[in-house]
Amino acid sequence: MSNEKIKIKAVNKLKSKEKNMWVCVPFLMTNPHSLDISLTAYNQTFQAPWVGTVELDQAGKWFDDFMLLALGGLAYQAFYQRILSASSYTQAQVTCFASSGFCLVLGIPSILVGAVAASTG
Repeated sequence: MSNEKIKIKAVNKLKSKEKNMWVCVPFLMTNPHSLDISLTAYNQTFQAPWVGTVELDQAGKWFDDFMLLALGGLAYQAFYQRILSASSYTQAQVTCFASSGFCLVLGIPSILVGAVAASTG
């Protein structure tokens, strides 16, 4: 299989996963067994509020988690491999900017699913 076909296949898989994640969000948000996520974000309902503050004794753990997510772990190996093997500086730069936008968009459904899960008894 050529590299072009592999790239097209990977893009189609990504599009399919994103579409499937967004399909479930309206059903979760309108579920009659879940409370409004804005109510459970800051109030004690079924569990502790899922929006809070970082305590000083937990700051090191949060910083470590942030650095792992920002700088990458084993899961980012494929991303860095593609960037470092890009044929030009411009291609690598465009790939980085495009992937950062995709990361933001792809993360929204996961956040909403987690918020609804925290709002369900």
